[in-house]
Amino acid sequence: MIESTQPTQPDSQPSPAEDTQQTDVLQPDAPEAASLNVSPPSTEAETRRPRLRVPSFLGELVRTVVFVVLATALFDLAIPRSVVEGSSMVPTFHDGDRLVISRVHLLFGDIDYNNIIVFNSMNVNEPNTMIIKRVVGLPGDTIEFREQRVYRNGEELDEDYINEVCTAYKCPDQMTTLGPEEYFVMGDNRNHSLDSRRYGAVTLDHVVGRVVLRYWPLEGIGLIDE
Repeated sequence: MIESTQPTQPDSQPSPAEDTQQTDVLQPDAPEAASLNVSPPSTEAETRRPRLRVPSFLGELVRTVVFVVLATALFDLAIPRSVVEGSSMVPTFHDGDRLVISRVHLLFGDIDYNNIIVFNSMNVNEPNTMIIKRVVGLPGDTIEFREQRVYRNGEELDEDYINEVCTAYKCPDQMTTLGPEEYFVMGDNRNHSLDSRRYGAVTLDHVVGRVVLRYWPLEGIGLIDE
């Protein structure tokens, strides 16, 4: 019988070099190893930081001009300006007076007695013609003329704002009852005004806005207090 034998390995001691290598691997917390694991700051984080860019003078100028134009357009839509032409509102307004008209008052408030309003002409032959008058009657009111005096719902009006007493030709005896959204308007210069006595009541859909300010002439500048 043949017996196989395994060669025996002689006992050997690790060399100094091998012992040193094992020591390096088994001591990851050594100061030398810790210093090697520190990585430099990532440049990718730096690229993600927000940066401020100084706008060019031309770009800033263009944006400013656009803003001013838009603000002016919106202002004119909400608060248009008008110039008085004629003498129908004397002595309150005169020819050439420049006024500021508020559309906002129509959105947040109702038209009231003695408000001075601007409206588009009720005459179909006068498109784009705006007229200025004083409100005398509101929807549902009955306006009556008797002996050149004005009565509203049976009570005579105290009109200290008119220029002169109305003549019999300009204010003949008549009576008008206003319907929904109808307003009776007249000029303060009764003998020289074409108003609801002639063309009837003004409907709400024709009203542009209410006069709130006179800014010209300088001596007449101020808010309009009805």
